[in-house]
Amino acid sequence: MAKNKDFSDLLTKLLQEQLRPISSHDPGYIYLIKAVGFHGIVPGFYLGRYKIGLSRDPAARLENFYDNQPPCDLEIVRAIEVRDMRAVESILHKQFQTARISLNRKRKPEWFDLNPWQFYMVQRAFSCYEKHPVYGTVASRQLPKSISIVLILASLLALSVAGNYFISEIPSQQLNGSGLTEKDGK
Repeated sequence: MAKNKDFSDLLTKLLQEQLRPISSHDPGYIYLIKAVGFHGIVPGFYLGRYKIGLSRDPAARLENFYDNQPPCDLEIVRAIEVRDMRAVESILHKQFQTARISLNRKRKPEWFDLNPWQFYMVQRAFSCYEKHPVYGTVASRQLPKSISIVLILASLLALSVAGNYFISEIPSQQLNGSGLTEKDGK
């Protein structure tokens, strides 16, 4: 009876978690999507059109764009994992507001016309927020240096052991190069 109650409680928790409203302040990704082939020339500048947005799944978000039939191809230039999607997106939007395109809408668009220098600065900002102590990645993908060194040493040891094993398996006739075994040479 207790097992059924535990299972029922676990199932209830899982269902509640699935039905919980998704907050944009949750961990997720900030992405930079490029409108391929959409560019403009302003005297002295070459502009590219980019979207800075948030999503739990940037690839699915890109598919969502394609479902709405955009007037150009789109590609994900970069996506970073952060602890608070909404906060980082808001900071980036404010940081690059001078490059934001203007549309006649109540809500500000998330599209930006970036010249090469601004594009570089967006990339740099992405790198900073990816490593940021408060907003940065949820799970660091880099191993500590001590673990990296141990893994390298273990790999070298494994290679040397494997090399010694394979050398000992080569017939002696291939080792002496003559093709004669010790019995034939006597």
